Amino acid sequence: SYHYAKAGDHGPTSTLFDRERFVRSSVPFQWQFRVHEILVTVGRPTESLNWVRTDAVRVVHQHIGHDTVGSARRNITLLEIDLEENPNDMRAWFYLGNQWFALSEWEQAVACYERAAEATNPYQLWQTLIYLSMAYEKLGNLIASWDAAWRALKIQPKHAEPYYRLQTVCMLTGDVDGAEHWKNIGDQMPDPPFFVFRNPLDKTYNSHLVMANAYANAGMTSKAKRELKYAAQTI
Repeated sequence: SYHYAKAGDHGPTSTLFDRERFVRSSVPFQWQFRVHEILVTVGRPTESLNWVRTDAVRVVHQHIGHDTVGSARRNITLLEIDLEENPNDMRAWFYLGNQWFALSEWEQAVACYERAAEATNPYQLWQTLIYLSMAYEKLGNLIASWDAAWRALKIQPKHAEPYYRLQTVCMLTGDVDGAEHWKNIGDQMPDPPFFVFRNPLDKTYNSHLVMANAYANAGMTSKAKRELKYAAQTI
């Protein structure tokens, strides 16, 4: 497991996904992609190998001295080279959107995610739509944010992320009942698979914070305090 980001300097993990770390030298591998490269096998399907996953060892990304803006700008240049070579590379469009997202350049992020939403891989499309929903929310376009989340839900309804996106939009529009409804469904859903970016705080912290805001905005102070206490247990 790769613990890529934390909530604050010493808080719990907020971005988690798996990476390949140890491979046999007897198997021919090569690196693929300029940004967020992966190992792929030569002459045989990578997924046909006998992979073993473990949490006994974890890798924690060290952000001390890390230049997020500099990294994003560098990756944008590399991804633009990828897209010059293949304008229909949906993976490159998705990661390009992520770089603009990291820079809080929401309009550019939306444009890239909209292009990446032409992907045919279900989970790639699902994750693109989750990020697209978040980017539209940042722009204040709640209708588009809702639509993107709803599209993600229809593609893959068995994970929590689309439901929490809908919960957030309901909170922002003052729909307390709707926020409760979508949170309750999301809380029952399992985590997405290891190969997509996921935020372990969505269930334990973020959804409670969204609910606290919904209750506070509606004047339901005691319920808001209750949700904040749940959230505080995580951080």
